[in-house]
Amino acid sequence: MALSPTEEIALLWRLFKRGDWEAYTRLYQLNSRLLLNYGHKFTRDQALIEDAVYDLFIRLWTSRDTLGEPLSVKNYL
Repeated sequence: MALSPTEEIALLWRLFKRGDWEAYTRLYQLNSRLLLNYGHKFTRDQALIEDAVYDLFIRLWTSRDTLGEPLSVKNYL
């Protein structure tokens, strides 16, 4: 039985929190475009948006031990 996209992201989040690099990179792949598009609501500076998304994912990795279990990973990001 295949996971729904929401279930897949929730599973990836749990694996990422345990230090799974592949889960972390998959979360980035699944969410970076959405975040880049969201950034355009605030600025048209593409470099600034990309830097903000990269910074977010760096912060997520470095603080993964203290992160909770959000109801919606997409909304959390």
